[in-house]
Amino acid sequence: MAAATVRGEIIGHQIITSSGGGVLGYRDLGNGQTEVRFTLPGDAALDGTVDVGDLGALATAYGATAGGAWSQGDFNYDGKVDVGDLGALASHYGQSLGANSGNSSAADPMAITAAAVPEPTSLAMLAMTATSLTLRRWRRHGR
Repeated sequence: MAAATVRGEIIGHQIITSSGGGVLGYRDLGNGQTEVRFTLPGDAALDGTVDVGDLGALATAYGATAGGAWSQGDFNYDGKVDVGDLGALASHYGQSLGANSGNSSAADPMAITAAAVPEPTSLAMLAMTATSLTLRRWRRHGR
């Protein structure tokens, strides 16, 4: 199934969030195939952990006003990659699902563990990154 169709199904059937704090994320594998996994908000890579790689995916697409995908940082399914998505990532930064979440069918998808909680300095760095991306995009488009 194509990624756009999967996104529509997730939104249409309102299966975006779970009582366990996780969500369904997706990414396009090409050739009409899409991977869907239970994960945390902010986990663009679908590896069960919200980390700097996920921040990189969001930063690359930051400022997109339409057509955003989960794997690009659209963590709230509104089609945009903006400060709301950055907030979702920041809220879960350093957290991961239970052991082997993405690699084993025996893993408990509801077991969410917190790794190191980001220090205020880390959150400030996330905010500065978002601000610089926005300013760069505004300068590029002459706004």
